[in-house]
Amino acid sequence: HGREHSFPTRRSSDLNFAVLRSNLFSASTVTEMVDRRMSNFAVFIGLLTVMALLVAIVGGIGLGGTLSLGVLERTREIGVMRAIGASSRRISLMFVGEGLIQSVMSWLIAVPLGIPAAYFMATVVLSRTFGDALLYHFSPTGIVLWLAIVVVLGSVASWLPARSATRV
Repeated sequence: HGREHSFPTRRSSDLNFAVLRSNLFSASTVTEMVDRRMSNFAVFIGLLTVMALLVAIVGGIGLGGTLSLGVLERTREIGVMRAIGASSRRISLMFVGEGLIQSVMSWLIAVPLGIPAAYFMATVVLSRTFGDALLYHFSPTGIVLWLAIVVVLGSVASWLPARSATRV
């Protein structure tokens, strides 16, 4: 009461402790902590993105090959269409349309199968692999973006077969 006690203070250098500010709990907000944890996964996410794009490109090449075989098998049909007055533009649009229909159908099949597969991969497989409990976050923007990529790849993949169909 009224008396002040002064306790001896020691600095961390006196006790040979290294004080680091760069640990997980030095972040001032939850967003900073999440950003630090996500930076650990940035390389892995980048690799998965590259793999997904490679699979999409291979799928586009396969679609182009399938449509090219369709052009070769349907030369008579194309000839009949030409004989009754079909323009090159009409024939080209027919093959591009087929490519787009196949692309969108593959997307429609992949979305309902991909959502539970992604949930399982994130919550079970990757959680065990990294030793952390990972949360699954569904992104409708990602699905719409993937549809746009599928439509562009389908259009590009069907352009060459459609062009060769107009030359029949």
